[in-house]
Amino acid sequence: MRKLMVEWTRQEDEFGCFVAAMAMITGQTYAQVKAETGDIYKNKSGCHFSADQYLAERGYACARLWSFNQFKQDADGNNEKTVPWPPKPFAPVHLCSVVTSMGHFVVMLADGTVFDPAIPVEKKLSDYERVNWVAGVWPIRWLKSPKEPNRPTYPLDSPYE
Repeated sequence: MRKLMVEWTRQEDEFGCFVAAMAMITGQTYAQVKAETGDIYKNKSGCHFSADQYLAERGYACARLWSFNQFKQDADGNNEKTVPWPPKPFAPVHLCSVVTSMGHFVVMLADGTVFDPAIPVEKKLSDYERVNWVAGVWPIRWLKSPKEPNRPTYPLDSPYE
C-alpha cells in the first residue's frame, strides 16, 4: 500500500490559502501551484469549482459535504440538525472551507488533524468559527510528491497503487 504524503505548506501571500492547500494535497510546492493558478483572487477563481478542476486535472477525485445539507425542516418549519457538523474525516485527505475573519481554505487529514496554511500549528475543524463545506479527496492515480528538506511529512494510507 502506498502512502499519501501531506506536508504543511505556509501561504506566502495574504490570500494564498487556496494555493497552499492545493500544494499540500498535490505534493507540489507553493511556487508550482501559484505558477499554474496565477492570482486566483483577481480572476475570482479560488472557489470549490476551481479546486475540483485543479485536483481532477492532477489525478484526484472529490466528494463534498455542505453544511446547509445537514438540516431538515420539521412539521413546524424549524430547521433540525440531521447529522453532526462538521463531519468526521471520511477520506485520506480533505479540503475544507472555513470562516476565520474571512473565508479560508484548510486541509484536514484522515485522523482529523487540520493544517492551516496561515499558521504552523495543528488544529481541529472545531477550532474555526464556521465550516462551510468539507471535500474528501482521493488520488485516482499516483503522483510523486516533491522531496523538500525541513518540511514535516505526514503519511496517510492510500489503497491506490
